[in-house]
Amino acid sequence: MPAKNLLSPRVLPGLVVAAAGVILLLNSFDILDLVGLARFWPLLLVSFGAHLAIEGGNRVFGSILAAVGVALQLDNLGMLTINIRDVMRLWPVVLIALGAQMLIQPKGKYNSVVGIILLSLGSYFLASNFGLIDFGLQQLWPIAVVAAGVGMLRKALASA
Repeated sequence: MPAKNLLSPRVLPGLVVAAAGVILLLNSFDILDLVGLARFWPLLLVSFGAHLAIEGGNRVFGSILAAVGVALQLDNLGMLTINIRDVMRLWPVVLIALGAQMLIQPKGKYNSVVGIILLSLGSYFLASNFGLIDFGLQQLWPIAVVAAGVGMLRKALASA
């Protein structure tokens, strides 16, 4: 039987969970000080994100999760300073990534539409957070009417 690669994407999550169990067990018997190891928790995000990106079929979300884990780990080690207020301004990137994922790998009839909506909302919120635009969503509601009309036209022209 060939030897298995312990760092393969299928084995790595199991290794991480088993290692976490061993660490917790050693901590419960006061053999290991968990407080000192607590600063390495972002490596769990890196591992899970890498697994999702490589094996889980969700490359965009997995890559974002791994990148966030790397940034948090570098912050914990003092190699990078993260200001949480600046990071919170970036939350719309999640909507943009989800929308892009739905456009890149559509799995259903309406996934492309939902992907465009998420991508648009994420872009709007991100631009708003950085002061690039100065209008509210309440001013954009007519876009929904335009989209409904275009959808009706497409349906009518497809059946004609």
